[in-house]
Amino acid sequence: MNDELERLIARYLAGDTSVEENKQLLAFIEATQENKEFFRQIKDNYLLSGALNPDFNKDENWFRLQKNITAPAPRKDHHLLGVKILRWAAVILFAFLSGFFVNYLLQLRADDISSPVCEISAAKGARTFAVLSDSTKVWLNGGSKLTLAEDFNKKSRDVFLNGEAFFDVSKSKDKYFNVYSSNIFIRVLGTQFNVKSYETDDVIETTLKEGKINIYEIGKNENRQIVTLSPNQKVTYVKGTGKISSENLKREYKKTVEKDEEVRYQESNYLIARKVNPADYSSWKDGKLIFRKDRLEDIALSLERHFNVNIRIEDEMAKEVLINANFKNETIEQVLYALSLTSSIDYEISLNQISIRYKPNKMQSK
Repeated sequence: MNDELERLIARYLAGDTSVEENKQLLAFIEATQENKEFFRQIKDNYLLSGALNPDFNKDENWFRLQKNITAPAPRKDHHLLGVKILRWAAVILFAFLSGFFVNYLLQLRADDISSPVCEISAAKGARTFAVLSDSTKVWLNGGSKLTLAEDFNKKSRDVFLNGEAFFDVSKSKDKYFNVYSSNIFIRVLGTQFNVKSYETDDVIETTLKEGKINIYEIGKNENRQIVTLSPNQKVTYVKGTGKISSENLKREYKKTVEKDEEVRYQESNYLIARKVNPADYSSWKDGKLIFRKDRLEDIALSLERHFNVNIRIEDEMAKEVLINANFKNETIEQVLYALSLTSSIDYEISLNQISIRYKPNKMQSK
């Protein structure tokens, strides 16, 4: 196989080919079994050797690929350098392999696909971007995983989310795009929305930027539509039942009111808020952290996923501190230092372990 073909495939894997070039490459792949095998072997023979070659990042396509994966700015702690290098190596290698599988599994014909399921994920401290075969764009936040149904973009457009994702769903007149997560699924035809549904969280939060979405609760016998969401609205679905669910709903109601978001409707296990700024909930995909009267306990979870650190809040008063702040490209040290100057907290950092405690201001301490 000639060098020009290899360069074309490399550009294809980096998402840098035109529609016409994609057609030409697909025609080449389908021409013979030998061509199919050559394309399959690139993962081992080309991508792996390239990803592990320290000079490979001089190639223009490598930089273009890296634009689709963002991570926090390097920390100044020299003792963390080894950890950062290993983490970046894992993220970059995964990005290349993910690009290969997403494009290969979703764009070849069904009878050419050997693996039935495709997964896309983002490690803690990193974010991942992907374009699905139906042209839907997906951003994944740190610690998230998106699994595509076996028949994606054939009989259905079903995906399964654990974590946080922003979807820019391509429009279809006859094929719903369904996002399944824990107790609910979200059904759309074409729209933009953010979903935060980590397995370890007590709630599932969906914020709509544009269009319209229907949200269903998954039942044993039948699914129940619980809400139709309009732009600048957010639905918070509380997991579980009984007393714990009731207490969590009260907590979410209080948080919504504190953020000056108007509660439009409330049921036993979910509430709808309007007057919501969707950009505040999806800013993470652009490397930003925006907090609007958010409790420190909730902010700590965001910081853990954004910077791949562990945070322990030492006392209840610190958990309830409300934060207003904007950050972009700052290190975790810079974020914590700024928060300590503008709110009643103090902190200590040891490796990637962070402890935060309540610190009365001068007026309170007199």
